[in-house]
Amino acid sequence: MWHVRQMEIATAAAMLAFKVAERVADRLLSSKGKKQGADVIDEGALLVGIEGHLSEVMAWSQHVQFLGMNTPADTESSTIALAIDLEPRRFRASHSKHGSISERDLLSRSTHTLLLGEPGSGKTTTLKRVARRVFAEAPYETADQFDLPLVVRLRELAEGETLYARIATALALPYTHHEVVATLGGTKRHSSKSQVRSIETRIGDRRIEDVIPECLDHAPALLLLDGLDEVREESQAHLRAEIVQLGRRVRRSKVVVSCRTGDYSAQMDGFSVVEICPLTEKQMTAIARRWLGAREAPAFLEALRRLPYFDLADRPLLLTQLLFLYKKDGYLPEQPGMIYRKLLRLLLADWDAQNDVRRASKYAGFDPDKKAEFLAALAFHVTFSLRAKSFSEDDLVNAYRAIYRPFNLPLAQAREVAKEIQTHTGIVVAGPNDGFEFCHLSLQEYLCANYLVRAVPFKKLPARLAAYSAPLAVAVTLSSRPAEWIGTLLLEPGNLQRLEASGVAALLSRLLVERPAFEVSEIFGFGLLHLLHVYEDARIVDLVSGLFEVDTVFESTANALRWFVLLSDKMSEAGCSLLRLKRGYEAQPFYEIVKPPSRGALPAVYLPDMISMGVHVEVDGPGGKTRSVDRKAAEALASLSSWPRRRRPRPSRLDETELQL
Repeated sequence: MWHVRQMEIATAAAMLAFKVAERVADRLLSSKGKKQGADVIDEGALLVGIEGHLSEVMAWSQHVQFLGMNTPADTESSTIALAIDLEPRRFRASHSKHGSISERDLLSRSTHTLLLGEPGSGKTTTLKRVARRVFAEAPYETADQFDLPLVVRLRELAEGETLYARIATALALPYTHHEVVATLGGTKRHSSKSQVRSIETRIGDRRIEDVIPECLDHAPALLLLDGLDEVREESQAHLRAEIVQLGRRVRRSKVVVSCRTGDYSAQMDGFSVVEICPLTEKQMTAIARRWLGAREAPAFLEALRRLPYFDLADRPLLLTQLLFLYKKDGYLPEQPGMIYRKLLRLLLADWDAQNDVRRASKYAGFDPDKKAEFLAALAFHVTFSLRAKSFSEDDLVNAYRAIYRPFNLPLAQAREVAKEIQTHTGIVVAGPNDGFEFCHLSLQEYLCANYLVRAVPFKKLPARLAAYSAPLAVAVTLSSRPAEWIGTLLLEPGNLQRLEASGVAALLSRLLVERPAFEVSEIFGFGLLHLLHVYEDARIVDLVSGLFEVDTVFESTANALRWFVLLSDKMSEAGCSLLRLKRGYEAQPFYEIVKPPSRGALPAVYLPDMISMGVHVEVDGPGGKTRSVDRKAAEALASLSSWPRRRRPRPSRLDETELQL
């Protein structure tokens, strides 16, 4: 079936080529054209040239291939039509209502279109799908009647090559360069004259700028210009001017230009500016079904919804990377740090490298690795100094002044550096009301945590860090010794009080989501015991119980408990549910930690395993005396406990309201 459709599209392309070649030749060989260009027009060569270009467009639009794919995928069967916002985010007022259009509407709009989107949002794929529509579908309405999908990948323009010359080449129209000398006359006071020399490109005896618009309108053509942001910066202004000039001169043809949102810095007269919308959950489901099939897609989506990097999946590129991992391994990584690192590298360097795009920095040594460190410092400053997800340009400048020195960046060029970060990476993006924000909250938290774990050797928890604990949990994951990192933090006097119960619960809940690779550490065990002493709170005990599912966490706690005696509560009708902690032994002096006093509590269901690990347990006996408990007795006590074994609370997804917006 697929091959049949490809044959139908190829047949349609051949018919379009013949029709377009005939029209263009008729125009160029008309009574007006015969005197000025008949000697350079070859109808056969014109037909061959147009057929060749249409074949190239067919091949280009037939497949998509993202980073990590060993073979290309069919465009029509593996991608979906994306929604396109009529009002880009940077021009949108907060909470304003705005409409959207589909890719099909790009063909029927009355104006030319500048299509914006962040890296990996689907700009090129949308142009490919639009080109296939011209081959495969009947016109949607009168304004949608195009016979020539003409594609120019703007990054492939050679130095000094104009857009007009590239279009002439695609149409097999020969052109020549001529030197033009203009003489400027003198004035009454100055009789001397001067000459100005310039190069003019002609098709026959006519300027190429006059011929090409006529040819496009007689096709008529849909001119798809891909990647304005991928053109060398020194050439962009001239190219934009060419595109605007061509847009003004065509009447029946349509021009659609794609560009990264961050690179849109100058108005293009006559072009409507629209932006590709983030994926909705419905669209994520549709894409997952195309890549995994209807049977596997629901399991993938359910797994993704439980993970903190769910918000990253709102771009087709990032979603497909997650789909590749799931398809290859059969599961998604439970430790998000690996995903953050992979996708950060993708946005900073690998995506451009795959597309053979070089975005040279203006600043020596400011390579992708340095940009990642700069973004981490920026994320820390924005998160904990501003406590915001969105920030103004002045906020960005102030943050830059606080962090620029280690990167050897110039003090006076904060806005220029911010612009380069925005255009090169798509990680800091333009937001509503002329503001900025990180593209995803989870990525902002990862970058902030990366800075925390590398650059902040704190013991006392600053109040600003205690107020927003999510990056602390991510920092634990990134640490080379996560158990010791979090254990030291919990044991330092005053830190838990600064976090308060809600902050502790948020920290533990996020740790359950991040699943750090904890090593066995008595310090971590002491930290958890100290935490249980400070907050005798059912939710916190529940969350710690969830951490005990990790063997190394359980063993760390058991190691710490060897310095204590566990006393069971007196038996009651409800059963023994908690074990009270009593200091029975002195911890080794070099720990320099605060040991929990006797009020700490643990779920009794863990009693048998604790005894197996060498923990000393006693229960109340007759006459107020205590007696030791062996494993058999412990199992009997645990069986009476009302606390279910291996009860792991299901953490909620990321809540952006934790950060003031």
